[in-house]
Formats: sequence, C-alpha cells, structure tokens
Amino acid sequence: MDNNNIIKLSRLSKIHFSLEELEEMNRDMDSIMRLMDSIKEAQMPPECEPRSGSNIYHLRSDRTTTTQDTPTAGQYIEIPRIVE
Repeated sequence: MDNNNIIKLSRLSKIHFSLEELEEMNRDMDSIMRLMDSIKEAQMPPECEPRSGSNIYHLRSDRTTTTQDTPTAGQYIEIPRIVE
C-alpha cells in the first residue's frame, strides 16, 4: 500500500494524518497486508475441515409472526421474566 491509497482512505473516513502519521500508517498497513497473506496460506488440520456431506452454509429459514401494535406513550409491553 502506498501513501496515495492511505490518503484516499483517510479522506473517505474523514481522518486527517500528519506526514509522520501517514508514514506510520503506511508501515502498519503493509504489516496488516502481509499478515492477511499469511492467513490465506495457512493449512487447516484435517479435524477442522468440514465433514463431507455437511452444508456449513445452511441457515435456518426465516419465519414471520404477528406482532402486537406498537405501544404509544404511557403504554408498555410485558415480556416474560428471564432472570430470577
């Protein structure tokens, strides 16, 4: 990553860096990018791999339910007690 990319990101996030901070941020971003590259290359042990036939991306289906009307000023919603 170079200073131009960091300047562009800082403008997008509305953060202002001094020249020294910009250089430090550039070094930090380089370290972060190297770390991310090393994570991509990491090998998972066999016991951590998903089992064959399992769908790790299967999520529960959404269900719609009816709700009570939104309370107005002075009203409240009664909820079940969950802490004794």
